[in-house]
Amino acid sequence: MTRTQANAAVEPLMRRIQEEKWQPALNDKLASKLTEETVAVLPASTKTWLATWATQAGKPMILERLQKCTEDKIEYQWAETQIRASPALWSTTSPAEALLDNLFELTEDPDLNKEVARQKLKAATASLRYCLFKMEETVKLKAKADAMNEINALQDTIKLAIKEEMQSFQQGIDTIKLAVEKLDKQGALASANATNSMDGIQDIIKLAIKEEMERFQQSIEKGTTKRTHGEAFSNTDSHSGEPSEPAQDGVQSKQGHPSQKARPG
Repeated sequence: MTRTQANAAVEPLMRRIQEEKWQPALNDKLASKLTEETVAVLPASTKTWLATWATQAGKPMILERLQKCTEDKIEYQWAETQIRASPALWSTTSPAEALLDNLFELTEDPDLNKEVARQKLKAATASLRYCLFKMEETVKLKAKADAMNEINALQDTIKLAIKEEMQSFQQGIDTIKLAVEKLDKQGALASANATNSMDGIQDIIKLAIKEEMERFQQSIEKGTTKRTHGEAFSNTDSHSGEPSEPAQDGVQSKQGHPSQKARPG
């Protein structure tokens, strides 16, 4: 990054901010341009103006960068590390395959220098060691992953078995509940039938007693009627024991009177 590039990126936005009364959108845009590389190569006058602007606009990170970059630089260089995914180990395009090819070519070089060979062998050995280490690590991770998968599968099987057992147990409980309810209903019905039977027996007994009382009452009434009838039509003489006959008109009976005596003719 050069000072010319930095000024070209920053100065237009600085002028717009001064002309448009510090719009928030312009402040954010200017802050995005003020990277550490850009701030490092800006002139001192620009840094002073930006410090005032950062304080009033509420940009503490920009203010910190301005305070850090106090040197007057016109160019800034830096190195960036890029991480790339490595190919799979021990494949046809892997580093291990390439290293083995290099070692083979090294053995067939007729003009091989001992020092060069030594350096290449050291590099190849270090690379192979790294490849073997990564391969071992991959195998261990795969074995661990397989073991975890087996454990998870076993846990799922156990959970399923427990769930099925619980469902079966619950079904048994439900069956028992239905049986108990059925027994309760049958018991209630039997109790009701027994009550009805007792009521029926009591009614029969009451009816029999009533009929017996009526027969007894009728027999009493019949006996009273017979006695009354006998007294009316079976009046006997207190002395002879025979029934007395009614007296004729004007004639008094000579019999049956104890005080009269028979007169001679």
